[in-house]
Amino acid sequence: MIDDTKSSENDLVKKKPSIFTLTAKLASASDLINSISVESRNESHETLFSHVVHIICKSLLRLVEKDPVETSLLSAEEVEALMAELSLNTRQFTLVVDCCSYIMEQAAYLNCNPKSVYEDLILAGFSENHAQVLGQAWADLAPRYVAALKMRHKSIGYSSLQSSSYRVHIIMGQSGLLRVQEPAAIFELTLDSVVDPRAGSQSGESFGRARGDGRNKAGEIISMEFDHGELSAFFEQLGR
Repeated sequence: MIDDTKSSENDLVKKKPSIFTLTAKLASASDLINSISVESRNESHETLFSHVVHIICKSLLRLVEKDPVETSLLSAEEVEALMAELSLNTRQFTLVVDCCSYIMEQAAYLNCNPKSVYEDLILAGFSENHAQVLGQAWADLAPRYVAALKMRHKSIGYSSLQSSSYRVHIIMGQSGLLRVQEPAAIFELTLDSVVDPRAGSQSGESFGRARGDGRNKAGEIISMEFDHGELSAFFEQLGR
């Protein structure tokens, strides 16, 4: 279960989502999803929206665990039944499914915890109730989904880290009559590339993510230089 303590508007008002890319399509999807009922509809207190999300998550898990070649997330029968329940046309239903899939795939790719997903969805325009359903869905899906991705691809991202090194040095500069010392940290990462677990999914691409090219780049070295402010922001992001 994720913490159901609601984030106050004052805490979130000046922040921007860091997990999900704000695009016009995501904004349209959030407006449409926010219109789907989150009222309990049976004795188990399942809502219409949670029912739809559960089916989507179950299908995502099936694709990665059992049917890696299969490209259809939902069967024709499932699509017809869910469209009737939601009273949506084909375009609207596709938007909802793509958005929910994108949320789960992005959360897996960035290895996000459910609370971060919930808070980021609110920042992206989702209502608290709908963000709660999606955050809880990710909490339920994550263990098996991430484990299946690791088993299938050996890594969750484009590249796996093989080794790293770092050094700190002082850049000497001059500003007016004052000599300025600017500390900088330089990191070198050696990567071994693997297939992006989101490759092959149309949902991420349509919501603003570039698809992976699937090529291996063994031994690729990436150098990164950070000043004090950039390094602080980088570690703050890692802590999310």
